[in-house]
Amino acid sequence: MTVSAEKVRVIADAASARVIFVQRWASGGYSDVGAKELVLRRGPGGFRIAREELFGSATGKTGELDVEAFRRFAFVVDGEVVVSLNPDDGWASGPPVREKQGRGADRILLRMRRPVDVAKLPPTLARLAGMPIRLLNSAGERCQAKLGAFLLRGRAISDGVETSDDSEAWGMSAHLLVAKVDGDRYACAGAT
Repeated sequence: MTVSAEKVRVIADAASARVIFVQRWASGGYSDVGAKELVLRRGPGGFRIAREELFGSATGKTGELDVEAFRRFAFVVDGEVVVSLNPDDGWASGPPVREKQGRGADRILLRMRRPVDVAKLPPTLARLAGMPIRLLNSAGERCQAKLGAFLLRGRAISDGVETSDDSEAWGMSAHLLVAKVDGDRYACAGAT
């Protein structure tokens, strides 16, 4: 078994610590990668893991996608279609930008985005641009639309310390490749 950690970030005080990182795990013929968080608490013998959570798990190589499976099902998160759980930062065409939080927004959730250069995408992903889609929720079909512009999306839980460095916030986030929905936004609202 092989386990490694990348993009490690530690937020600590005298009593506890949070360790946020990207974990790569492999054993035999199986491997995966995903964002992970460990919460440590200090006890009489030192720090111990109090909680651990793997936020996502992607198998295979960066950018690999089962197109037929994607055509049958994909999640919609915040009105965007999740295309890949394992994107490559090299697909971006600009620096990360933190989105402004509106009234009533969760103040500890950092939402980041980076535009994508379609020419940098693997051909199987690039060909998805403009693909017709049907968006659903638990009641059935919400709308018919097309896959629009691609974005790299990052979401992270803030450590409560304000940082003006968008690259630092990007580095502590889990990344997704998403596509905007090109369709009637009112008819498509609430799709999952």
